[in-house]
Amino acid sequence: MKFSIMLAPILFLSACGAPPVKYADMKTVTGDRQQGTMSMAATYRPAEEQLSWLQAQAKASARCRAWGFKSALPFDDQAKTCLERGSGGQCKVVRVTRTYQCSVD
Repeated sequence: MKFSIMLAPILFLSACGAPPVKYADMKTVTGDRQQGTMSMAATYRPAEEQLSWLQAQAKASARCRAWGFKSALPFDDQAKTCLERGSGGQCKVVRVTRTYQCSVD
C-alpha cells in the first residue's frame, strides 16, 4: 500500500517532464481543382518530429472545402523517401507524400 502511494507522485512528475511531441508540417505541394486532387507532403527528422496523418487530412479537407467539395479522402499511395542518412545508415531526414481526392459525400 505504501509503495503505491509513494510511486504515484513519481509517475505523475515523470509524465509532466516529457517534452511535447513536435509534428512535421504537412503542406500542399500539388493540386488540381478541376480533378479535385492534391498531394500533401512533409520533410522531417524522425528523431525530432512525428507525422500526423490527422493534420494532413484536416488540411486537405480544408482545401477541398475551399474548392466547393465536402472533404478529402486519402489514396493508398503514401511515398516515403530518405533524403539524408546518418553515419550508421539510419535515415535522418525523410520526405513523405500522399495524394488526396476531394469528395462530395
